[in-house]
Amino acid sequence: VQEKEFNQKQSLVITLRSKPSFLMTGHLDVVEGEEEQFKPVEKNNRVYGRGAVDMKAGCAIALNVMARLAREKPSAGIGLILTTDEEIGGENGMKKLVEQGLRGKFVTTLEPGHHSIAVGHKGVLWIELTAKGIAAHASRPWLGVNAIDLLFNAVNELRSVLPKSDFKSEKGKWVSTLSVGFIQGGISPNRIPDVATAKIDARIAREQDRKKLLEKLLEIENIGYKIIQNEPMLSNDESNFFIKKFSQAVKQVYGKHFPFSREHGASDVRYFGEKGIPAISFGPYGENYHGRNEWVSLEDMNKVEEVYYNLASQWK
Repeated sequence: VQEKEFNQKQSLVITLRSKPSFLMTGHLDVVEGEEEQFKPVEKNNRVYGRGAVDMKAGCAIALNVMARLAREKPSAGIGLILTTDEEIGGENGMKKLVEQGLRGKFVTTLEPGHHSIAVGHKGVLWIELTAKGIAAHASRPWLGVNAIDLLFNAVNELRSVLPKSDFKSEKGKWVSTLSVGFIQGGISPNRIPDVATAKIDARIAREQDRKKLLEKLLEIENIGYKIIQNEPMLSNDESNFFIKKFSQAVKQVYGKHFPFSREHGASDVRYFGEKGIPAISFGPYGENYHGRNEWVSLEDMNKVEEVYYNLASQWK
């Protein structure tokens, strides 16, 4: 067990031998939640709570697999990486570990699963926008420049370069999206705000959409910006030997083939994908992650553990 720390973000690298070729990965950090969400509740063969499926369950499964292998198959060429900053980009966790030379022939993350094997995911572009206007009394708005209005206009201009999408009809389709996740501006209703800030999250399904967004940023007037994250898409060849081997291991446990899929959300195995290493996502089934009533299926946790153990126990 090796303990790593970069910029106060801790990681663990757990191996059975010095240079494993199969790496499981997981993250211990979770998104913010209300206090009661951090008290897990077991009900109807599910565990409810913040991080239940994203992704404490996957980490627990991987630790069980490692413990079983250490007892029964200590020569297996497998390792486990646990990080603590995936939800904020993985810059001081997985990215640093890969930059320092951590490698494998095949990498998986036990992120939430939907009874499919995720062989790709969208890219990530996080942008902070800052608008500067002129303060004035709200009864005389013509004397000022409303920074919040400037901000809204900038967001709409950025949205205009992406293919139009109706979230209800486009659910599940492979399109780039843009969401405002944070906004701050103004100090009172009767004052025209002179400064406003927003943070946006764009999920990139086509590289030309990323290019268009970055070009549009340069064109928008009266807006400053900072790129917080600019991360690549993940893409794998479904005919890869290791991915086919993993698919077979899933069928042995579940009794059927699971389809290959692409995830709307990103994971930090993309840092391995950038190096040409096949990297996929497969974890236990659950719902409502990043929302209320997050849960994970205990029955599916047991099946996912068997998939990983059966495959890893044969790994050289």
